[in-house]
Amino acid sequence: MNFFSPRRCFLLPALIVTTLAGCATTGASESGESSKIAPGSKPVLVATASAPASPCDWISPADVEAQVGPLAGSPRIVRSFEDPTPQKDGRACLYPLALKPQTGAGAVIVEVSLNSGVLIETASGMMKERFAREMGEPTSAPDQEPAPDGWDYQGVPLPMTYFGRVGHISVSVASRTVEVPSDRLAGLAARVRDRIPDGPFQEPVDPMLAELNAALGERIPTSAAPGPDPCSLLTRAEAEAVLGKLTAAPYKSAESSPLANPEGPSCTYLTEKHRALVITPTWSDGKMLFGMAKGVGGIIASVFPQESASTLKGPWDQATISGTTGTLYFLKGNRMLALDYRTSSTNRSGALKLAALAVPRL
Repeated sequence: MNFFSPRRCFLLPALIVTTLAGCATTGASESGESSKIAPGSKPVLVATASAPASPCDWISPADVEAQVGPLAGSPRIVRSFEDPTPQKDGRACLYPLALKPQTGAGAVIVEVSLNSGVLIETASGMMKERFAREMGEPTSAPDQEPAPDGWDYQGVPLPMTYFGRVGHISVSVASRTVEVPSDRLAGLAARVRDRIPDGPFQEPVDPMLAELNAALGERIPTSAAPGPDPCSLLTRAEAEAVLGKLTAAPYKSAESSPLANPEGPSCTYLTEKHRALVITPTWSDGKMLFGMAKGVGGIIASVFPQESASTLKGPWDQATISGTTGTLYFLKGNRMLALDYRTSSTNRSGALKLAALAVPRL
């Protein structure tokens, strides 16, 4: 999920991204305007993988043992890699170790995220940049960070943890004791990563909606996103000229997300190793939503100085940059395009080339 997205709540991070800031909704597309969009075929349905029913199914106990040593019992679902509280609908899996440590608890926790890795990366990166500036040390932009072997980004967001992201997939591994070496945590994360199918993933079912459907005994339909097909703003050939060969046809996805949803308002262009570029058009109320995005960026920039949007020159009226995810926002008339490129195979320069093609078609 993005920190700001036109049709859902957006988040403002402080140290860790947890603060709910506000919501906005868009109406139907402006009447009589859809014919101006580039011609495109009907929405494409792609073959997708689904996340396992249990977070403990991402990797087997035997594979965990091969990396960190013998287990003392069966794995169990917990709230998150940060919180070992048992929770049946938790996001992470705790593996109890046979090791009896002198400090802490003998366990490791594994959590896989299909779409929030940039949030953790940005929150930890912001603090790193700020501390570097205060110490008078050189800083670097996200596009200049070196890519570790097998990962697009890796780091240690919290003590006794390892975090790695490749494309839109992230793996977090936490130890409950300092006696598990950090290189074993990194090795376990790599084992998990290498077992994840490389292709489109389906957006998970909303558990609250599923419970409501079960109670009513029928499916509550979800409304399709207003406006033309977002995938008609940018052709496959145009995307491949910048991103490289796509592993699937461009497909509709959940808002500002690479997770496939045939009713979603976004379009995803996926290349190998889970790298995804996502575009999200807003067909009405673009000026209002752009102003909100710009305002959020200004608040964040007051704490964490960001690159000026004046460098974003192109066929749009205005442009701004999210200070959290690096999302690019472009305003054309009363329509807006959000472009998420940080999990893609290109850098900001490549993203601007694609935006220059898509924005005029709004």
